[in-house]
Amino acid sequence: MWQGLLAVKNHTAASQMHFLSGDQDLVREALAPNPDGTIPPLKISKRMRLEEAHLMEVAGMMQMPREHSVLLALPCGRDRDDVLRQSGKLRYQFITYFHSKDAAGVANIL
Repeated sequence: MWQGLLAVKNHTAASQMHFLSGDQDLVREALAPNPDGTIPPLKISKRMRLEEAHLMEVAGMMQMPREHSVLLALPCGRDRDDVLRQSGKLRYQFITYFHSKDAAGVANIL
């Protein structure tokens, strides 16, 4: 499990990412802490339009064992109220934003 900040534009939300399938080593390498032990935010820096050509490319990469990992992001926080705040941030600043753009977020991790 990875825990840290997910960032897009000027927005962040605390989240936990749970490994579902793919290459666990890829996740360990890509989401490793800094040498000083701090966890850098996972920055979504690009949008990918949800067009068939792009989706087919992603589907092709998911057939190659070293080319993908699937993680589930969930809100996290210090207490119940903080988790609810983070959940709202994920919903409105991430999910609603990308849905309105008919796009997926892309983070360059390696």
